[in-house]
Amino acid sequence: MVIIPVYNVSEYLRDCLDSVINQTFGDIEIICVNDGSTDDSPKILDEYVQKDKRVKRVNKSNGGQSSARNAGLKIAKGKYIGFVDSDDFIEPDTIECAVNNMGGADIVIYGTNIFGDAMMDRREDDEEYYRIKFSGYVELDDHIRNNTDVSVWNKLYRKDIIDRYEISFPEGIFYEDYAFCWMYFFCCMNAYYSTDKKYNYRRREGSTMDKTFEGSFKAADHLSSLEMVFDFALKNGMNEKYSGNFIPMFLNCFWFAYSNSDSKNRKKVLKRSTAMLKKMNLGGDYVIDSLRRGIYSNIDGVDPPFYQKAVRELFRKIIDKFGINGSENVTLRSSSLQNPFDYSERVATTRWVQDHEWSSGVDRWKTNFDSSKNWIDWGHPDGILGGKDVTFEKFHNLIMPGHRFRFFISFRGMDPMIVFGEMNRNERVVWGTIIYDGTDVILVSVEIKPENKSIHIRGYSISRYSDCSEDCRLVKIEMTV
Repeated sequence: MVIIPVYNVSEYLRDCLDSVINQTFGDIEIICVNDGSTDDSPKILDEYVQKDKRVKRVNKSNGGQSSARNAGLKIAKGKYIGFVDSDDFIEPDTIECAVNNMGGADIVIYGTNIFGDAMMDRREDDEEYYRIKFSGYVELDDHIRNNTDVSVWNKLYRKDIIDRYEISFPEGIFYEDYAFCWMYFFCCMNAYYSTDKKYNYRRREGSTMDKTFEGSFKAADHLSSLEMVFDFALKNGMNEKYSGNFIPMFLNCFWFAYSNSDSKNRKKVLKRSTAMLKKMNLGGDYVIDSLRRGIYSNIDGVDPPFYQKAVRELFRKIIDKFGINGSENVTLRSSSLQNPFDYSERVATTRWVQDHEWSSGVDRWKTNFDSSKNWIDWGHPDGILGGKDVTFEKFHNLIMPGHRFRFFISFRGMDPMIVFGEMNRNERVVWGTIIYDGTDVILVSVEIKPENKSIHIRGYSISRYSDCSEDCRLVKIEMTV
């Protein structure tokens, strides 16, 4: 019932084994797979085999954690399967509680206590990742699956599901937990979630995850795990049923692999992602479409082209025509066309993905104002006319510091252009862009004045030296989530 892969962990092994043999649920088999250890681990295993007849030792040459777990699965006879890593330990009633909660569920998932002095800078992220976000018996859906951790050891599985679908751990790569968990999730209809922290997970120097966050080339194995899950779903006719999972799954794997690779291996991650996306036939997301088309500058950033630098400088020089001191707060990201990747909130992502996309300049948007929709037109069904201050009583519901914004402005009935801006403080700011309408070169700007709770749209013809603010209408405002 409990499978423990063992490799050179003599320092921690006794604590692990004691926690398992002293479970309040006594009817368990304990399979310890010695994966070619060269320290005192084999002697300790022999000691426990003599001490407790439930403990079985399996010896094999070193092949990695996946091969050790697979060796244990081959000889396991219990109705349920649990895993414990040999440097961790479990609470005395872990198995009893998990078995009692299984009932008609396909899997039981319980809380995790994280300890140890490694990777302390990531402890808060760890706590959030392993936080149990659901409670009791639940019917699994895309949202629940995508918000469940993919470590194998804080869960209890049904052996018959593992056997029926021939689920095993991929060998020769890191992050084998990811592939195993997702293959199993796809075979489940329901689960039981317990917020009780029954598993004690040790963060220590030299562990797989510790090496990963140091920039290991093995971070790209996360993509390999995802590809195996995709192949599993394809083989079992599940691709269409679980198609809604693959975009957020890919985003999680891509950003994990990309952000934890060094600069040399990041290029390999980008190219590998392009090949995978073509195979998986995924689309409909800014990051995914950029990767699939090989537009890597949308992901890893490039120096702004010369024309954009020139436009920025021109904007700074002529903004004084409006009587505004642009100074440090003037920003510019010009675009005369709408963003071709406008997916807004259509793709569900985790907060972890959003944080990594934010750090790479990738935004996801929600609409705060839209003149075409009466429930969010803020009393301006024809748009916000340029040339004057327009105040809003609930201004801070519309414009909030700490976010990026897209202002869609129509000029003389043209398709809306986009003015981009980022508001870090509750202070007056100006954003702008320059367009050419076939006759005039027009500077269009958005001025935000929080102290007055107002927005001011301006237009200025550079070629005619004339104010054309009244030809501008703000028709939509989007803010990053």
